[in-house]
Amino acid sequence: MKRAFLAITALAAAMAYGQTAPAPQDSVTPVDVQAVVAPPYVYVPMTNRQKFNWTMGCIVSPTWILYSAARAGLDQWRNGPPEWGQGAKGYARRLGAAHELEAFEDTVWFAGAALTHEDPRYLRSGRTGFFPRLADALKVGMLSRRDNGTVGFAYARTVAGLGTALFVGVVFPDEEAFTTRSILFSALQYVALREAQSVGREFLPDILKGNASKAVRNLGIPLTTASPTVAASDPTKP
Repeated sequence: MKRAFLAITALAAAMAYGQTAPAPQDSVTPVDVQAVVAPPYVYVPMTNRQKFNWTMGCIVSPTWILYSAARAGLDQWRNGPPEWGQGAKGYARRLGAAHELEAFEDTVWFAGAALTHEDPRYLRSGRTGFFPRLADALKVGMLSRRDNGTVGFAYARTVAGLGTALFVGVVFPDEEAFTTRSILFSALQYVALREAQSVGREFLPDILKGNASKAVRNLGIPLTTASPTVAASDPTKP
């Protein structure tokens, strides 16, 4: 398993840094929301290096390190798995496992997005009104945009997410063994989580307001505005 993970990581890094595009920004450049949602708009696909920063680049970000630390702390508090014991040694093992799962998911996600030409950014509605936007959010929960501007099933993100859910059973010794029931339950759980995340990303910017919502607002690109036009890749644009 470790050899396979290292091989995927090496392949992903090679694909990312084999690009000839200029060095990208660390994050998507903030854009004027009103300009984005007013049709027609220009969709600019991400380069593979940008996709790398969006997925695998998060592995070393303080946010995900803190997330892994918090998850390890929760596992330590509930003593799961009990085979790993308590104390600093037990916590270190849980922290490593939590971050390993995140690294595995982001590596598979990037490799899949690069191979299938999927945009890893989340889609948001371009319509107004609560119910139209809610309908769009539920519709695109399992979708992603392609580099050519079309929208289709999010193969890369789904394989990465479901694969990680199954990989948990390999990392944690106290997890339920693989059965048809457990795999089906994991799939249903993943779909429900994706739909909830899609709705949250649609409306969270409106709840936060102001500068605090800029990062969330830029996580998505409009779906329902008229006639999207695909422009040449520009790493300085979203």
